[in-house]
Amino acid sequence: MSIKIATNAWRGIAALGVAGRGGYLWEDVDCWWRIRKLPATVGSFARMTYLLSEWREFRNVFDMRLRQQRTSFVARGLFRVLWPLEPTLHISTEDIGPRMFVEHGFATIISAKSIGSDLWVNQQVTIGWNYDKAPVLGNGVRIAAGAKVIGGVRLGDNCIVGANGVVTKDIPSEEIWGGRSCFTHWCKSRAQAI
Repeated sequence: MSIKIATNAWRGIAALGVAGRGGYLWEDVDCWWRIRKLPATVGSFARMTYLLSEWREFRNVFDMRLRQQRTSFVARGLFRVLWPLEPTLHISTEDIGPRMFVEHGFATIISAKSIGSDLWVNQQVTIGWNYDKAPVLGNGVRIAAGAKVIGGVRLGDNCIVGANGVVTKDIPSEEIWGGRSCFTHWCKSRAQAI
């Protein structure tokens, strides 16, 4: 991490005056830092500025947290000018728990009724509405590349949706599902698969 990048990022965030606010922002920073396996000796503010300068997906998560905190439209607009978002990653869910991680957020839509903590989403995922019903995701859910979660389904805690899986019915906690019309995989629980 170069000092120049961190300094430039610091200027942008300091201008917004939002870095010290509450919410889940700092938990997201720590989560992304841990997943990226970056040095643990770096402080929280430096971590945030580095993540903003390096990963557009983190910028989208940051922007979503600003929206959750009811940050002014002007401040969010300034943030978007200073740190362009990933243009094909759309996060429209208002009720999202802490520690959300988006790996390669290209062509990803996240539009659920509510999402618990520790969500991990890969590229080209669609989490969306079916007419008037939206998905509800529990804690610790992981959705692999190309998967679709559509309609008023519930995904239980710590479940995994495999690559290119299409979920149109509820998934119990601790299970791994995959395939075109998602079905339960051979294991009884996520713990057995890992």
